[in-house]
This record gives sequence, C-alpha cells and structure tokens, in this order.
Amino acid sequence: MAAPLSTEEQNQLFKQFADSHIDVANTQLKTGDLHLVNSGFIYGAARFNAFAIASSSKNLQEYNHNRQDAIQHYTEIFQNMLEENLNNYQSAFTSTEEESSNKSRYAHLQKK
Repeated sequence: MAAPLSTEEQNQLFKQFADSHIDVANTQLKTGDLHLVNSGFIYGAARFNAFAIASSSKNLQEYNHNRQDAIQHYTEIFQNMLEENLNNYQSAFTSTEEESSNKSRYAHLQKK
C-alpha cells in the first residue's frame, strides 16, 4: 500500500488536475465561443460534483440527507475560488490602461 500523500504533494496534484482541465478548455477555445466553453466547463464540474456526492452516499436516504449540505459546500468553495482568481486577474490590469478601451485584455485568447 502506498504511503498517504503529504499536504504539499496533495496541493501539487490538485494544481496539476486543475491545469489539465484548463488545458482542455483552452483547446476548446480554438473552435468554440468563450461563453459556450465556459458554460460547458461549469456544467461538467457540476455533473462531476453530483457524481462525487452520489457515489459517496450509501443509499438514497443518505444521499437526500446530505444533498443540501453538499450544495452549500460546493457553492461556497466555488465562490471562494472564483473570488481568489478574480483577484489574481485584477492584478494583471495596470492603472495606466485606458478605461475606455473596448478591446478585452485577453482578446488574443478568444476565437476570432
């Protein structure tokens, strides 16, 4: 049996998993609309979260009992992660950029 992963190893693996999902979404941007790719990404995450909740439940009674707590848990995690990443992206903007620019800073990453 393999030794349990350290916190550092878990964090590294977590980031590798996230980067793999982001790589897929970035590849999809080559042929798909940003908002459609984003919606698919969110829907896929929701489907996998539902699978994780269902597969962790012993029976329907336990599933129904834990359902609302699981929704709250995943919603809070998503909100925290979204806020953290929005803060990270905010730091990419400089105060010297023109406020009236109509071009997205990341337009080069979007399908033309």
